[in-house]
Amino acid sequence: MAAFNFDFTELTFTNLKNEVDVFLQKTYKKAGQVFSAASPYGHILQAVDMIFQLLMTYLKNTVNQFDLSAPNNVNARTIRTLAMIGGHDPVRGQSATGTLRLQVRPTITISEEIGGSKITFLNRTRIRNKTNNLDYYLDLGVNSISFIIAPGVDFYLPVTQGLNKTQIFTGLGEKNQSLSIVAPSIQEVEQNRIVVRVNSQVWSKREHLYDMLPNEDSYFVKTGFTGSAEIWFGNDNFGRTPEVGDKIEVNYVVTEGFAGNILNSVDNDFVFIDEVFDAFGNLVDIEKNFFIFIENEIGFGADAESIEFTKAIMPFVSRNFVLAKPEQFTFVLRRLNIFSQVNAYTTEKGSDFDNQDPLDDSIVYIFLVPDFTQFLKNNNTANYFTLNSDAFTLDNNEKNKIIQYLNAQGTIGVGIGVKIIQPVQSKYILNIVLFYFNDVSIKNVNEEILNSLSDYFVNLQRRDIIPKSDLIRVVENVDGVDSVSIGIISEKNEAYHREFEEFKESIMKSDPTADPDKIVMEDYDPKLVLGLDPVLNDIIITKDELILIRGGWKDRFGTFYDELPNNKS
Repeated sequence: MAAFNFDFTELTFTNLKNEVDVFLQKTYKKAGQVFSAASPYGHILQAVDMIFQLLMTYLKNTVNQFDLSAPNNVNARTIRTLAMIGGHDPVRGQSATGTLRLQVRPTITISEEIGGSKITFLNRTRIRNKTNNLDYYLDLGVNSISFIIAPGVDFYLPVTQGLNKTQIFTGLGEKNQSLSIVAPSIQEVEQNRIVVRVNSQVWSKREHLYDMLPNEDSYFVKTGFTGSAEIWFGNDNFGRTPEVGDKIEVNYVVTEGFAGNILNSVDNDFVFIDEVFDAFGNLVDIEKNFFIFIENEIGFGADAESIEFTKAIMPFVSRNFVLAKPEQFTFVLRRLNIFSQVNAYTTEKGSDFDNQDPLDDSIVYIFLVPDFTQFLKNNNTANYFTLNSDAFTLDNNEKNKIIQYLNAQGTIGVGIGVKIIQPVQSKYILNIVLFYFNDVSIKNVNEEILNSLSDYFVNLQRRDIIPKSDLIRVVENVDGVDSVSIGIISEKNEAYHREFEEFKESIMKSDPTADPDKIVMEDYDPKLVLGLDPVLNDIIITKDELILIRGGWKDRFGTFYDELPNNKS
């Protein structure tokens, strides 16, 4: 049986209208003016025609919303629904976390200001950041914690961005009962901070219905069709069904996601909203008595994955919860949308990066570059070339958070090790020679070139080469540029050949009669080119390299290149 192809382009409104006109004229033997727009019949015909158009438009949109290949299809509910049917659980927001350090002010008398020289903090004490005006809370892991206060003694408090919320539900006795938690406005229900109690007993969280044991006190959480957090209980075969009248208490955190990251720390930038007590139960004024510092960066907050990302990732969804292959680690980390570059690989036998060491075969190496574009958004005068190099790397605290996140997302395969590598920063210089049109401002053209090149490197995703032809094209597209030539210089290549130049110079000093063209250094190859294609002058990227266009170093002939771009013309 042949398939029916419903092609809407064949149903043109003009042709249909004309056919109706001709049919009516022939059937009732009337002239065309009887059915014109000026007659009652014509009005009726126009109304029917418009209703038909609306119906066809509605039908077309209804059919097209299920075509995820259509670039204009951004129906969030449909995309999430199809993603969940396909086995993908869209990620919700994730709270930023970090550590505060409190230090007693030297100007106070501790015994007078803090009774018993002891201070007690309750878990989930609410605090607020003065700069971004967002709420955070003390995430202590215990009901309370106390510190003995003494001069010169610091103490540390883990903090999480967001507001703690609680909702109460009632058990219905229905199998696979579900509850929906909706966050207000642009906030999100945090991905990993939901605690469920049934009749005051904490139930265990599982990843899926089939991970529940029969009659086990457990639940699992999925993202709903509208982006809410949905809590599902079992059916007695998998998990237990809450009975009629059971009190279900859901504690969760509402987060602002990425907005909760504090990229530029400021001292004494927090105020305590909830109460803090001394040894006698009296209130303590934290801001008056203590300096407040950010000890570990408050970061790793992430927004919910975008609808565009959900559409793009659906064909690559893994239908199991085991993290074993590099592609699965890449998939899980890309969902966070807080890294500008994500790559995972192994060195096992037969892989692209086989190092012939069988002891490394079970390790998945993860290459991550933070989303440094967020630093640019917080500083309108900064660009790729002026960013501090620390913006491109992860510190140990951030690496630990990533490992914790991976452990929370799925079961890492037995025998699989995970290592987050620190990208090796390789520096390059672009020597750009320009010819301008006569009627342009050279200063403005140079600034536009810097901005265009900055955008290129900010959005760069390639992990193999950076073609010089790409850079030439970027510069040529700037208004006012007549022609351009670019030369690329590699720091590691210049360092390699500078070693020989220094060796040759030392020989010439000791023996001025020596022929410089005949001086040879052991294991030195004068034709070797490091980091660049020897013919095309493209930048070659290795698996653990982060390419930076930066100066601050000398070439083989002793020429020093400034750290930042130079606009000399």
